[in-house]
Amino acid sequence: MPTKNYQVTHDPTGVDYTFDGELLGESTSQHDDSMRWTEVKIFKTDTSKYVVHSVGCSDVYHTLDGQTQFDTRQQRDRNCSSGTIVTGGNLQDDATACTICKPHRSPAGSFREETDRSNVHITETVDGVVECLMATDREGTLYLPKTSQRALDAAAIKEPALKTRAVSI
Repeated sequence: MPTKNYQVTHDPTGVDYTFDGELLGESTSQHDDSMRWTEVKIFKTDTSKYVVHSVGCSDVYHTLDGQTQFDTRQQRDRNCSSGTIVTGGNLQDDATACTICKPHRSPAGSFREETDRSNVHITETVDGVVECLMATDREGTLYLPKTSQRALDAAAIKEPALKTRAVSI
């Protein structure tokens, strides 16, 4: 197995994980006009553990005071006051204005720029990999998101034990 040194960050704790291993598979839901997307990477360490790194990415920025609006698609209130405060001159070039609070971009203005959020799961088993890739829908049903499925399928090419199987719910 060709190995490389990797470092991934778990945002809720701020812990950086560094390990030697191989990238088995990855996938992204990003497309040309994505404002928000998910990236998933599956690694196997030299010590035979699996590391699953998922990142929720965003190019969205908001007004400072934000707004709350009911999101009919997600059936919940969305608050536009999250993110790191930046001036207009420091916004990313590809930053996209929120469609709810509709900020007007100006170099002198201040905004809230959404930040990427990452999670790291470390497991010793194939079942553990599948378990940490699962998500729960609004009705409470477990499912494997398409981005996770594509990363798992790619990883299974190098690690046949990861071939998709029925997941008991």
